[in-house]
Amino acid sequence: MRLDTRRFSGALGIVDDDLDRLQGQALPSPNLLATDAHDLECVLFRSPALDGVLAEYGDRDKIRRFEADYGGTVRDALLARGLVFGRLRWLALRRDWDLPFHKLGPERFADRKTWEVDRDGLYAAAVAAGALESIDAIHAAVSELPDADPWSICRGHDLIGLLRTGCNRYLGI
Repeated sequence: MRLDTRRFSGALGIVDDDLDRLQGQALPSPNLLATDAHDLECVLFRSPALDGVLAEYGDRDKIRRFEADYGGTVRDALLARGLVFGRLRWLALRRDWDLPFHKLGPERFADRKTWEVDRDGLYAAAVAAGALESIDAIHAAVSELPDADPWSICRGHDLIGLLRTGCNRYLGI
């Protein structure tokens, strides 16, 4: 934006979309492009790069068994788990809640043995931080969010934490 005021030409910036598109916020400059997912990490998770990470840090047999039992890919499962956190973040943004998300991360709420997310535990922590009066109220509020591209909702850092937890034991060597 500073370059716009100086009439500098030939510059293009790329920024994380975060939740801007979902919130209807336009970019502040025609010289900016936003990622087509929440952030650069999500762009990478959508790409074949995830397959390389799984090949390096995952156990092929554990991954194969997981995908057969789950009925989808590790990418699908990662995205589903990330949505729990992403939708709560989106709700907090829409309602202007000041939640301590640094304390509400996947490392705290993703089980290392089962790779399942303790959604109610996460929501209970949000209630304790002053979000709403009950876990049920958060469930209801989250369910009222509009449908949107999951890759725009999920935050890359949450997906990294979830993948780290999954590869630590459940999917990894």
